[in-house]
Amino acid sequence: MHYQGKPVEGATVTLIPRQADGRSASGTTDAEGAFKVTTYISPSLQVEGAMPGEYDIVVSKMEIRDLEEGLTPQEAQAAFHKLGPPKNLLPKKYRSPNTSELSVSIEDGSPDPLTLELEDK
Repeated sequence: MHYQGKPVEGATVTLIPRQADGRSASGTTDAEGAFKVTTYISPSLQVEGAMPGEYDIVVSKMEIRDLEEGLTPQEAQAAFHKLGPPKNLLPKKYRSPNTSELSVSIEDGSPDPLTLELEDK
């Protein structure tokens, strides 16, 4: 996955099934922007790849906030509250299947690697 011509590391990519009986799949991008998705069947069973079907794709990458070490839980909570909610570092439209315009059709459960090019528009 690329945004503004550069690979995006640490983004969450989620495939949302269009069919009612489908299962979602998700993965995290690496330093080159590549990712593999995993389908969660149950808490004890995960399958690499996505099940066959049609999917909408949503993507997000939240900013990582570091707090100083040694804070009590109450101090850490107060510090996070003061900072406000974390920001998504990618365009807002990619957070919703209704606006992302990204989709994929999986035929055999093991697609070729997906290449996503995100744009500001």
